Amino acid sequence: MARSAASAARLAQYKAMESTFKTNDPLEFLKHEVEERLATGSSFRKLSINCGFKSSNYLQLLLSGKRKMGVETAKKIAFGLELNPEKSEFLELLVKQSRLTGKPLEKVKARLSNLRASSAHEYISDNSLYDAWYHSVIYEMAGLPDFDGKPASIVSKLNHQITLGEAESSLKFLQAKGWIKQHEDDKTKFTRRPIHFSGGNKKRNIKIQAMHRRFLEMAIHRLHDDLSERTYQAITMTIPRDKFPLVKTMMQDFIDDLERKLTTSEPGDQVIRVQCCGFKVTK
Repeated sequence: MARSAASAARLAQYKAMESTFKTNDPLEFLKHEVEERLATGSSFRKLSINCGFKSSNYLQLLLSGKRKMGVETAKKIAFGLELNPEKSEFLELLVKQSRLTGKPLEKVKARLSNLRASSAHEYISDNSLYDAWYHSVIYEMAGLPDFDGKPASIVSKLNHQITLGEAESSLKFLQAKGWIKQHEDDKTKFTRRPIHFSGGNKKRNIKIQAMHRRFLEMAIHRLHDDLSERTYQAITMTIPRDKFPLVKTMMQDFIDDLERKLTTSEPGDQVIRVQCCGFKVTK
């Protein structure tokens, strides 16, 4: 199914980031970004001016090592080269990394690791994932340290919201797709491919609508959970009709940002569902 123009652009953007995020050198990162723009007809002079540098050859001086790149310079470069939020943050962190020690340095390294892990995800558009709401949940569960791939364990972990047969068929489905893989030497261990799933054209996708409905029903039943185990945030407001598309864009950006910031190379120990809803209350 065709992906929207915005989703396609986002997909291409993230695919291109994986190799860019491997470097630990801010100058190497900058060189890659500058060369991309030079290849499309820009010039060092134009790029330097866009960054707000007084000298038209300042970028060349940076790349040759004749000028040092500080955090403020990195911010100017991010603005002038129109880097996306992930790349902007990555460049700034690379610069900070060489100037910090102790806990501040550990924090920067951890965030760099998260950004690299996020960029390494493979992007797949396959609507069969939404044939059953629990496919995506079991895929995520396969990343838990105690996941053993036993249908009975899965049913128990999901509070018996699915049957043994559904757990078995979902495991077979995910393995047939190659999204999770059972270890040959230890059948109780699984490897999960790092994937970001794109739902294609969500407007007319009945399967995705059914999945959202199922998770909303689950959310209703979790209203009585302890506040430490769930969160519900909402706002009712009056807006111009032509601003609703902006609401949708901002919600998608929020989800993307949440996933980006929480994606880590370290294994998680629980599966959660974050679901944003925006709809018209009046006609």
